[in-house]
Amino acid sequence: MGIRFRCHHCETELHVKDFQAGKRGRCPECRGKFRIPPTDAPHSLDPDASLDSAATTPDRVSSETTQPTPAADAEPDQSRDQVEQAPAPQAAESAADQSPSPPTTLALPQALQSSVESKWYVRPPSGGQFGPAPSQLVWQWLGENRVGRDALVWCEGWPEWLIAEEVFDDYFSSVEQDSVPPGIPDGSAHGKADSSITAADATLGPPSLSKQVPHSDGAAASERNVNATATPSLSLSDRHRAGRNLKRRRNYTVMIATLTVIMLLLIGALIIVLMRQTA
Repeated sequence: MGIRFRCHHCETELHVKDFQAGKRGRCPECRGKFRIPPTDAPHSLDPDASLDSAATTPDRVSSETTQPTPAADAEPDQSRDQVEQAPAPQAAESAADQSPSPPTTLALPQALQSSVESKWYVRPPSGGQFGPAPSQLVWQWLGENRVGRDALVWCEGWPEWLIAEEVFDDYFSSVEQDSVPPGIPDGSAHGKADSSITAADATLGPPSLSKQVPHSDGAAASERNVNATATPSLSLSDRHRAGRNLKRRRNYTVMIATLTVIMLLLIGALIIVLMRQTA
């Protein structure tokens, strides 16, 4: 079903999944920040607003914003301010962020939907490599903020590693990560989406890649051994070197052909001169 609301900055209609309730997000239209309401609401919430106060008094707040309160009602105003200023328990908000409801297949980003049966690998910017992991487990990692925007991801059949923000752009454009940890924790094997996946499936397991992949911050991921059956056997440096060699051979061929034509022209001119002298 999901949660429907409008961005309180630009009135853009938005529709997100139920497990994202209470999380902070960013409007894909105006890029304004907001907090997703717990249920269907006319507008999104202020990103600094507490979740409990928004959940207990949504109707009252909306009616008070549309209808002015008489000046004589001093006590209701004071009670309303006390409710709005009361801080929400941090434990409740952290529990909502740390324990998202399991996403369904329909909630997967487009990249995961198109490769449901494939195995994925993730390289956090802090180093290390995690996989093979099924699409549901990668989706769980995304929902738990274990895969940051700058992480590198690779799927079976891809020619090279890609940045997570480019692969899962539909996810990162709708939900803003509150805090991105340095990497997927060692206990990432727990909470698997498929009961047939063993603990070894989510531990460190390098895909077939033996090149240094630069991150957006200029760092390079650690080198991994090659398994020629899964990814291309040539690294980026090897491909660049092969391209230069091919270009050099082409230039050499053109130069030889040009010299051959010039030599034939000179021989023809020499023959003409000799024939005129003998005549």
